[in-house]
Amino acid sequence: MPTLAVATPSSGIKSGTVFARATFADPTDVELAVTQGEKKVVAVTDARETVTQEIVIAPGGTTGWHSHPGPVVVLIKSGQMSFYDSEDPTCSVRTYSTGQSFVDRGQGHVHIANNEGSVDLVLWATYFDVPAGGAFRIDAPNPGGCGAQPANISTRGVVQSGDDVLIGGFILRGANEGRVIVRAIGPSLPVAGKLEDPSLELFDRNGTSIALNNNWRDTQPDDITATGIPPTDERESAIVRTLAPGAYTAVVRGVNQTTGVALVEVYSLQ
Repeated sequence: MPTLAVATPSSGIKSGTVFARATFADPTDVELAVTQGEKKVVAVTDARETVTQEIVIAPGGTTGWHSHPGPVVVLIKSGQMSFYDSEDPTCSVRTYSTGQSFVDRGQGHVHIANNEGSVDLVLWATYFDVPAGGAFRIDAPNPGGCGAQPANISTRGVVQSGDDVLIGGFILRGANEGRVIVRAIGPSLPVAGKLEDPSLELFDRNGTSIALNNNWRDTQPDDITATGIPPTDERESAIVRTLAPGAYTAVVRGVNQTTGVALVEVYSLQ
């Protein structure tokens, strides 16, 4: 089965401020019991450092696949998180909203968190049992299985005139063809200075243009609607294609050299 993959472990991370990092004054054991279907206990003996961090993820952003050295308590300050577990063969999403919290057991548990909403996701995380002066996040490769079907790969940026465009690259991996929808979002973004009329062009690895769209209802309206995720504004762009494995580039421009903030997204339809 084909998979989409990005070259970097995360994208759309607007900030990741570490508020504090400290060591327990006395030897301290940490034990967290979580009941989700079955009760799971996460235990740490003589916990090392504790780190508190605020993370802000833009719409369409992702943490990338990663793990933590010890358990983590996560609080959703605002927005909505879509959480995927590498050990879940069904790749079911677990959604956490404003005011909710949860525990990730850490200790090598690989997962990914996406912001699939339309506003910033702001979360606070407290990491336990972090090595002294060491990393509290450990990047992990795409684990396959659940990781083979990321819900959303996206990049947001400012589209200028001329050649200063917004570019989103993605790779289709595997032995078989894969069907995707690529979207260029502008008018519906909840930000100031948004691009009011984007156009979208898709290129293959050789730089050959293979698809072009301005307003999504102008071409493929039935195919785009059938995906269940058509753009919400008729001025936005979308392309549905079945692609061979390889590297592709999506380019967003402003119609008539207009400028502004836009979002380019790729969804797997497999």
